[in-house]
Amino acid sequence: NARQLLRWTYSLLSCDGVQVTVKDERKFAVLFSPVVLQCQYSTHSTQTAVVQWWYKSYCTDRTRDSFTFPESLGVQGSELGSTAHLDCADKSRTVRIVASGQGASLTLAEHYKGRDITIINKADLRIGELQWGDSGVYFCKVVISDDLEGKNEGQVELLVLGESHPPHHILICILGKLAAVFKCKLLKFYKNDIKVYYRYTMCCSAELKISFI
Repeated sequence: NARQLLRWTYSLLSCDGVQVTVKDERKFAVLFSPVVLQCQYSTHSTQTAVVQWWYKSYCTDRTRDSFTFPESLGVQGSELGSTAHLDCADKSRTVRIVASGQGASLTLAEHYKGRDITIINKADLRIGELQWGDSGVYFCKVVISDDLEGKNEGQVELLVLGESHPPHHILICILGKLAAVFKCKLLKFYKNDIKVYYRYTMCCSAELKISFI
């Protein structure tokens, strides 16, 4: 009858279930800049979806990669085909939820409270000011109570890059696996009627002095 035909048609339309896609599998963004990790989903359900973003740290240290041009990283990845920075058990790396949203409601995980992070455009994750620790793999997961079939998550790699020309008040120091960012106080002096600026900072236990006219 008509009711059975309608039910059969609906089942055909919804057989694939929810489908989640991410625009970029790999994303590069500069330290302290904003970034948007794009995620889209389709579903035949009329229920309001719960969108969750999860974070997993890389399996290997990528500090040095953070100071390599994205084009070079892309070439290395295509030539070597290495996924060592992704292939490890969750118990050996950091795994945590970033944010969860349903409709207009948004909840930030404890680790991210106080930061400019939100879910926009239904499922995109926006991070307002990137930090070193934000490098890693992000998972966009969509949960709909009456649509549990299909592909309900997608992932995107994010690598935070060091600035090629840091601002005058920022000094970045790398020593082995140690990476630190120091904000320096700019002091002004005069020598023979010439204005001279000195910048002092402590970097890797060594005092540095940078001067310029």
